Order: sequence, then C-alpha cells, then structure tokens
Amino acid sequence: MKQIKFFSVVTIAALLAACSCTKGKVSKKDLTQRVWQLQSLNNNTDLSAFSREIPYIKFDEDGRVSGNTGCNNYSGAYNNLTEQGAISFSKVMATKMYCEGIPENEFLKALDETNGIKKEKDELVFLKDNTTVMIFVAKQ
Repeated sequence: MKQIKFFSVVTIAALLAACSCTKGKVSKKDLTQRVWQLQSLNNNTDLSAFSREIPYIKFDEDGRVSGNTGCNNYSGAYNNLTEQGAISFSKVMATKMYCEGIPENEFLKALDETNGIKKEKDELVFLKDNTTVMIFVAKQ
C-alpha cells in the first residue's frame, strides 16, 4: 500500500512539474497554426479607432511575418524565438496608404519594441521587457 501511495505522489509531482515548465512558452507551431488578431494595444481594449480593419499578424514557418496594421499591409521577419520567450522583429515594411485617424504607428511601434512573447490560454501576449504591449487572439 505504501508503494502505491509513493508511486501516486511521484507521478502527480512529475505531471505538475511538466505542466508548470511549459506554462506561457510559445513554440513556432503555436505561432504558425493560426492568424492572430489584435485584442489589446498598450492595455487599451477599445480598438474602435481601427475603423477599417482590426490589425492582425501571421507567422510563417520560414521566419517571415505579415499582416495588416488596420490600414496598411506589412511584412518582415521574426528572429530569436527562444524557449524562454524572447523574440524580435526586423525588416518590417508597410505599404503607405493614408488612413486618417487610424493608430497604425502606435501598432508598428509596439511591434518594433516587442522583445518577448508568451501564450496565456488562447491569447498571444507581446511583451516589452515584462510589460504587456499587445494581446492577440485567434482571428475568426
């Protein structure tokens, strides 16, 4: 009986440890399985200023990223994706269509400043150091 209890305790401890070590981590597969739509920008969930389209981001397996800023299309590269959640974006270029009142510069600045990424439930959280700058959810 003692052996069964010991085995049960060890098994449960191992399962809990396995769950906690992957919490928040993002794999390339997590990123590339869907298109991600902006839900929050700099802690603001009121995205009504994006009157044309809500910004989104799409990650490709080959390290490319593309999407829409709410006005213009953009593309670039994502680099340095690590198990610890580090990420960077480079060579991001956008079309230059004029869209009055749409805060696309704020979106692009947040993307440029992002140096970390984590997954919480169904959300993809972009971080500048340890501060949330953007939150994305799967695009419907």
